[in-house]
Amino acid sequence: MLESLNRYFAAWLATLKTMFMPWVWGPFLVLAVIQGIVLWMLLIAPSPAFGGWPIALLRYWFGPMVGHYPAHLVATPYMFFRLSILVYGVFGVATYGVATAAFAKKFTGRWDSPESFVHVTIRKYFPLFVIWLVSTAVVFFALARFPDIFADWTFGSPRRGVLIDALSRVIVVAFMSLWAYTTVALVVEGAALLAAVKLSMRRFLRRPLATFFLLGIPYAITIPFSLIAAEAPDLARQFRPETIIFALILVIISQFVANIITCGSVTHYYLSEPGRE
Repeated sequence: MLESLNRYFAAWLATLKTMFMPWVWGPFLVLAVIQGIVLWMLLIAPSPAFGGWPIALLRYWFGPMVGHYPAHLVATPYMFFRLSILVYGVFGVATYGVATAAFAKKFTGRWDSPESFVHVTIRKYFPLFVIWLVSTAVVFFALARFPDIFADWTFGSPRRGVLIDALSRVIVVAFMSLWAYTTVALVVEGAALLAAVKLSMRRFLRRPLATFFLLGIPYAITIPFSLIAAEAPDLARQFRPETIIFALILVIISQFVANIITCGSVTHYYLSEPGRE
């Protein structure tokens, strides 16, 4: 237990010392910039300069309320969160792969050419994407469908609603913990898809609490900002509608920080396992 606790704090300290290296934060900055571009495109979509097709497409996907001020701003978080899922699927798996390789090389003292981080990620992109696809489906069920199961029980009771929402997020982190080490296994160890999943699950079952908190604490950083942005109607009513834009920028920044901490701490914890070799 003491050994696991020491490794846990060592993983955090090593990540904090290393996170300012360009090849560590750089991939996640690219991801954050892409999210920023998506947000910007959503905001300017109603402009007549684009001929009306972007807003027509958004109305087809998200409903007729899109395109009219301030309803368009109120609907922006809903659109942004769903399009961010696609951004993470296409670009996020790659940034995690590159950053994991960079963290691993730095932690082990075997720093390679940065191009090697990209090459190994390209080779492992498909299994990384498959893992993202499966995990995203479960996360969607937990956050979007799981509360519906208890809708009758939570109806008229805000406290019960908060309880179910918190339970949903615990389930998400617990499930993601099973997959926590798959990226390291794929990118660093060169494991095949199923072998990486089995290895990750064995590591989780060996250290479930440590793995849970390695993912849970950084995830908790993002929750307040996501919840605030999700309350877009209240933000527009109590403040200016443009406050929603600021809230979404804070979401992007919090996810940027959380991604770096999660990637680095999980990689270090994996590599520091006694007898790993």
